[in-house]
Amino acid sequence: MPMNKKPTKQNFHDSTPIYSEAKELFKKHSSVKNLILRIRFYITKHAFSLPERYKPKSILESRFTPPLEAFNKGMLSCGALTNISAEMLRSVGFKVRLIHGENSKSVDHAWLSVYEKGKGWVQYDLTRKELDITPEHKVKMICDDWEDIRDQILKDHQTYQTRKNRLINQETRL
Repeated sequence: MPMNKKPTKQNFHDSTPIYSEAKELFKKHSSVKNLILRIRFYITKHAFSLPERYKPKSILESRFTPPLEAFNKGMLSCGALTNISAEMLRSVGFKVRLIHGENSKSVDHAWLSVYEKGKGWVQYDLTRKELDITPEHKVKMICDDWEDIRDQILKDHQTYQTRKNRLINQETRL
C-alpha cells in the first residue's frame, strides 16, 4: 500500500503523537480512504478536546504553519488539515502531494492527492464528509511542499478579497 517515504522537513521522534497515531491507524485500515477518514477524525477530535482552538488569520498562516504546530493549536482550516494529514500519511510511507485550488465555497482551498498502487494519484478533500472531489474543485497548482508554490499563494492571498467578492456575486445571481 505505501510507496517510498518522502522525507519530511521536520525532524520529529516516533513518540510525537501524530506519528505514533499514524502508525496505529495504518495498522488498522487497509483502505487509503478509510485511513484518511480516521486521520481526519483523530485531528478533529484532538482540536475539539482543546480548551481553545486557533483559527488561522490568512491563507498564508493556514498553509505555512508547520503540521505539528497546527495540530497542537487545534487548527482545522483546509490548509492545516491538509498539512497535518499529509505529514501523517508520509510518516507511514505514502507519497502525498498538496493541491492549491478553489471550489464552490472557497476561492483559496487546499486538499491532497495520495499515490495509491494500482490507482495512481487520488485526490481527497478533508473538509468534505466523504473526502470526495466535486466538479467544482479547480486545481491551480500541485506541489510536494507549499514552499514550492509560495509565490502563487502570495499572489492569491493579495487578490483574495476581490476573488471572494466575485464568487459571492455569482452566487447571488443564481
